[in-house]
This record gives sequence, C-alpha cells and structure tokens, in this order.
Amino acid sequence: MPSLVLSSPLGPLTLSSDGASITSIDFGKHAKTMTSGDKVLVKCRKELQEYFDGKRSAFSVAVSPEGTAFQKKIWKEMSRIPLGKTISYKELAKRAGKTKAIRAAASACGKNPIVLIIPCHRIIASRTAARMAALGGYSGGISKKRWLLKHEAKTKH
Repeated sequence: MPSLVLSSPLGPLTLSSDGASITSIDFGKHAKTMTSGDKVLVKCRKELQEYFDGKRSAFSVAVSPEGTAFQKKIWKEMSRIPLGKTISYKELAKRAGKTKAIRAAASACGKNPIVLIIPCHRIIASRTAARMAALGGYSGGISKKRWLLKHEAKTKH
C-alpha cells in the first residue's frame, strides 16, 4: 500500500492508502512504500496540514478502515462528533445502539486505524465530563489527546 510520512505538531504521522481511500493514519514513521503521487495521500496530507493550521474543521478525504461490523459502527459514530466537542465512552456506546457495551466501545475506539480523521480523541471518560483531569486512554498517548482537544477548542468552527 502506498504511504507517506507527514510532519505534524504531534510528531510524524504515517498515512496509508489503497489508492481510493485512506486505510490508516499512525503516529510515527511506519511507511513501507513511500510515495507522494497517490492522489488520496496528497489530499489527506493537505487536509491534515489545514487542520493543524486551524483552517479545517472537517475532513472530506475518503476513508475505509478495516475492522469488525461493531468497530465500524463505533468509528462511524465517532466521525459524527463535531470539532471541539467531546462525548463519553458511555454515550458512544449508546449512539451505536449498544448501551451496555461501554468497554467494547472503548476497545473499538482504541483500535481506530485512522486517527485524527476518525476522531477517537474526542471520546473521554464519563467522570471527566465536568473536568479534564482523566481523559481516558489514547493510542498516541494522553499528551497528544490533550493537545488535540486544546487545539480544537481554539480552532474556528
């Protein structure tokens, strides 16, 4: 799969494509086949740069994450959360139609293969609704989650 590495305020991001859509965005340099000619990768890089510059609040690049039906449902629900907003893992499970599947929703959140565009950083632990002390987990580390939430709070919606 074609890939490229994008420098970002969070460190390097590896973007991967199947030629028609983004299949993964990972923290770190993991590209196997570097290419800059893939139109989907070029579009994704541009949109992410605009996001980091505070000029983009939503993404239009096509995505196709690999996962189970439940994971895909969770990721679809996460994609509906607007920039600058957060919901709890409990609320995420409820929106996916599985009210009691909070841990499964959290697990699916943690397995999100397309960070940033599928905004798993916008999911927080229920106890943090009133304060930002314990945000819940994040695949890139809690400092990146905190940075993203602060960045989005400052970005024009």
